[in-house]
Amino acid sequence: MNTQNNKGNSGKTAYLIIITIITIVCILAGVFWHIGGWFGRNGTSSIFGWKWHWNWSDSDPGDMNHETISLDDFDTIDIDLAIGEVVIKEGSKFSLTMDFPEKYMPEYSVSNGNLKITHRKAMNVGFSNMRNDDYKVELEVPKGVDFDLVKVNCSLGDIRINGLSADKFDIDESLGEIKLDYITAKDIEVCNSMGSVNIRDAEAASLNGDLSMGDLRVESSKIDNVDCNNSMGSVSFEGQCEWLDIDNNMGDIRVDSKSDWKGTLECDMGSVKVNGENYGTKCKR
Repeated sequence: MNTQNNKGNSGKTAYLIIITIITIVCILAGVFWHIGGWFGRNGTSSIFGWKWHWNWSDSDPGDMNHETISLDDFDTIDIDLAIGEVVIKEGSKFSLTMDFPEKYMPEYSVSNGNLKITHRKAMNVGFSNMRNDDYKVELEVPKGVDFDLVKVNCSLGDIRINGLSADKFDIDESLGEIKLDYITAKDIEVCNSMGSVNIRDAEAASLNGDLSMGDLRVESSKIDNVDCNNSMGSVSFEGQCEWLDIDNNMGDIRVDSKSDWKGTLECDMGSVKVNGENYGTKCKR
């Protein structure tokens, strides 16, 4: 019986490892296709300490440009970048700062209360051997503004949001870190293919998280309903909640909460701990 169990566990482990490798390859392929494609081009980039080389036929993107723009009022934020760090923070005014090569400076517009920032075309991410954090969009908004929607989609680069309030946060990352601090919302949706998600001092009615490879950490937060799926990486929640539904394939689950929450915590490979007590691979309340 033990031999059969060991064989079953070994088979399951091998299966999950194979799926993980396939996931990594697909994620990287999708990221680089989005930001410009591999075929018939030439360039170099460094990600997580790894060097990536491919061919490009694009012309020189030009020198790095730094632009600071004053914006009209808006209550919806929609950012879609191929590459670059995105920072949204509270300040004293509506202001946009962008650092990109001249040829690939993002376009922006404010219309009917909607701010839209997007790339015109594929990015030559490695032409000048710069790190991806040399490309940056920084958005400043006045303190106390309640937004209808904050939507950010980035293929390659970190996303950091601090101090905002919105009906909904919709954050989608392919390769990079998502960091949300001191935010207030009805709904928070985060999706990250490869990279961590860190949420601190947040207050929301619901959090929906979908990660392929990376840790999800929620600290000092009050979120009524938490629903999270992770393929590979740890998931931890610390704070107040009413409902927790966490499914993790490869990684531990940790919950520290004094709330009388209901729900299910389950992992295939890893352990579940609630307030320091070990529940094996599943805890249902």
